Amino acid sequence: MFPEPPGSRTPPLMPQLVATTGPTYQSTIRLSHARENLSNGRPDPKIKVSSGGWDGIQDESNFFKEAQWSADGTCLLTSSEDMRLRTFVLPTDLLDPSSLESPHGLKPYSTVISPEPVYATALYPYFNLQGHNFPPTYFPLPPKLTPPPPSTDLQTTIYLSSPRSHPIALHNPLTTSPTTLTTTPLLASYPLIHPPTETYLTPHALLFHPSGTHFLAGTDSLIALFDVSRTGDEPVSRMPTIPSRRKKLVGGGVGMKGVVSCLAVSTDGVGGTSGGGLLAAGTFTRTVGLYDAQGSGSCVAVFSVAEDPHAHHHGDSLSSTSGSGITSLRWSPCGNYLLLADRKSNTTQIYDVRITHRRLATLTGRRAMTNQRMGFDVFSSTSSSSPSTDVLDGGGGAGGGGNGGGGGKGGGLEIWAGGTDGHVRIWRDVGRREGEQGPDMSWAAHGDVVSSAVVHPSGTVAATCSGQRRCVTGAWEVDGEGRGKEEEEGRSSSGSLNESRSSISDGSSRSSASSVLIPSQRAREEPFFDNTLKIWKL
Repeated sequence: MFPEPPGSRTPPLMPQLVATTGPTYQSTIRLSHARENLSNGRPDPKIKVSSGGWDGIQDESNFFKEAQWSADGTCLLTSSEDMRLRTFVLPTDLLDPSSLESPHGLKPYSTVISPEPVYATALYPYFNLQGHNFPPTYFPLPPKLTPPPPSTDLQTTIYLSSPRSHPIALHNPLTTSPTTLTTTPLLASYPLIHPPTETYLTPHALLFHPSGTHFLAGTDSLIALFDVSRTGDEPVSRMPTIPSRRKKLVGGGVGMKGVVSCLAVSTDGVGGTSGGGLLAAGTFTRTVGLYDAQGSGSCVAVFSVAEDPHAHHHGDSLSSTSGSGITSLRWSPCGNYLLLADRKSNTTQIYDVRITHRRLATLTGRRAMTNQRMGFDVFSSTSSSSPSTDVLDGGGGAGGGGNGGGGGKGGGLEIWAGGTDGHVRIWRDVGRREGEQGPDMSWAAHGDVVSSAVVHPSGTVAATCSGQRRCVTGAWEVDGEGRGKEEEEGRSSSGSLNESRSSISDGSSRSSASSVLIPSQRAREEPFFDNTLKIWKL
């Protein structure tokens, strides 16, 4: 069974909004910067923002690409189209009754300005805001995430980022004063260089090792292991995902060719029996590789999610599991099952990694038919209590892994994912049956693509962020796939959102445009942007 987290809860039918960024980023990049400066007391005289209308700036929509919780649940790290990484510190009175009547306004505590688009970020697994003398919050630190003993060589409030064609960067967002809109001090950098051409390789996936002393970076047919303490050094080891770059299948089919797009490590289950855990690596070619010793060992298995020999056993159709590249991987708390999602796919798939690598279940109705990277989140739920009927049974209560940790036996998993229609969907008691399973509940959280929907480690609140790439021109349009900018990651999006925009009401300021513009309209009024970060009480 799945371990029972300390903050298990049954969410209400309608989460309540308690904090939002409001209209600050619901515009083009330059206009959102002007609004941000104005809110911080530094107005830009070159751009008028008080009229509420679009002033004709030809720029792109400043949408949120991703949001992540820190390990202690006190901060949110976001990545946006303007190549800025913002850190939001939760207000201490977030759950006051007054927040339900008037949601808090969220402002970034600090901002890191990247020289190029950021492909991946990773927060330190022992992130601890209380070590910086911040006031306590309402959210207790999960026992599983208790920070290690203090070290004079490593600060805990750090994260990694991978700017395109630059070394991997290590930042501490709390070393600067609040609302500083300049680059925070760079703590360290780690070059990943392609020896034949002497060019920088840009990781599409970053992951701290569970020990916190090393981190992994995934790029084109390569996984690199870095030592955090060796500033400026190249990786301590390189693990090519395929012995040769010329062939797809080499060495009896062992290997996977393509950009490593996501990484996830397990500390329990199959790999945990030997004390090492397994590293799962997914690629844009829809292949998954498993590595022992938490990524420090050799490749133990490779399988393709595009060619599942057991698909017909569950009656799955080819279209129900189609996709164009894995973008998100998560382990079940027991460590024996792997959950993954593709871009341009409406499903989330669940695989048994023990020997068979068989697909056990498919979660349908995700609404993610877009090239934009859209992840999902996993939360251990105790909303149901069938003692021994789980398909994803962890072997009678395998040790406390997963989100939130803890002991005992609980219900199935709870999967959260956003959609291109602005809705957040939740699949509950996942793992209680094989085959296809539709969402159990959903709500209209935004008026645009929900790029992230992540649950707080305590299970009391959730964060969502939204937006998609749009280019504002004389006749504004949703930008397509031919831009070339981050083409491998695929950041274009679907534009079919009209059915949900008219029904969204979240209490935040909105554009005064009377109708939602479509690509063929030529007008001087402001296009519809819903680029917001929101926090919901569950």
